[in-house]
Amino acid sequence: MHNALSLLRTLSLALLAACADADGGTPVDPGPEPAAGAVTGIYMGLRVNNATGQQYPDYYTFLPDGRAFRGTPDEGLDRPLDWAAICAASECGTYTVGGSEVRFLRQDAGEQRFTVDAQGVLRKPGSTQGYRRMQALDGVRLNGTWGWVSGADTLMRLSLGADGRFSERGTLAWVAWPGSGARAGGSGTYTLSRGTLTLQYDGGPRVHLLMAVPPGVAAAPVPESVYLRVTTIDRLH
Repeated sequence: MHNALSLLRTLSLALLAACADADGGTPVDPGPEPAAGAVTGIYMGLRVNNATGQQYPDYYTFLPDGRAFRGTPDEGLDRPLDWAAICAASECGTYTVGGSEVRFLRQDAGEQRFTVDAQGVLRKPGSTQGYRRMQALDGVRLNGTWGWVSGADTLMRLSLGADGRFSERGTLAWVAWPGSGARAGGSGTYTLSRGTLTLQYDGGPRVHLLMAVPPGVAAAPVPESVYLRVTTIDRLH
């Protein structure tokens, strides 16, 4: 059940990211040309299955070194990437920025072009739907609890404190972290750097997870929703 809940919540935020133009879908004026490297980051939008018409959350990651891939970095941007594994599982390659155009040059010799407007929104040719950058949390300490609740049951919970401490229950299984089956919960210290949430369990392992704020969600003082590794979780009040 949790996979369906997470997908629905993430899809709702992807719809917001893709379609939240105040003018109802008319392309925004491109504005000034983006500087080299200005498009680096993780972008969220929508992907449509042409056979069924079903929509899915879609992501592109543009790295500072000129590489790019379709998807998100499971451990955030402050960790080494297993590039071979990424390319085996998704579209990958390099990108260039020229004027208001971004060209994603895939390793399979294919190419995807985007335009980028003054608000930093990426669009594919002929489409009014956009890809908007998620905010990779960096150098901050949060004070809140995020998770999923169904009726009287808390399915998972992650609490981060201003003192640099965390506690969690069911988080690693929820985000499909490898080896999570042996750990139902725990506590310890945490840091956030370039979208990498590092959890150092007391007397246990160190875990690295992507943590970012989806487009359209205010990051301060405490984000109401966060994207954690592969899914979206909401703040519990």
